Amino acid sequence: MKLLIHDSEEMVKTIEMVQNIVRGVKPLLAGHSPAVQSAALADLLSMWLAAHPDFMREDLLQGYVELTRKLIPLTEKELFSGRGHPNNTGGN
Repeated sequence: MKLLIHDSEEMVKTIEMVQNIVRGVKPLLAGHSPAVQSAALADLLSMWLAAHPDFMREDLLQGYVELTRKLIPLTEKELFSGRGHPNNTGGN
């Protein structure tokens, strides 16, 4: 899955939309256990995938996982003031 962004103006609009959605979802997840957060995110992901034909789902899911993996280090730095998670062991 690749974001099909054709110019910088479109990219800015896409980033703003994503940030607005994330700002809306974060408070709904905050304070819940990892199991509840995971189940809620899995439910949303399954809705997104189910809205596409079955022949597209594997590629979409692989792209989603790839994007998520790329975002983890950036998000971790934001959450922990650039230091990384305090319980990291040096692995992935």
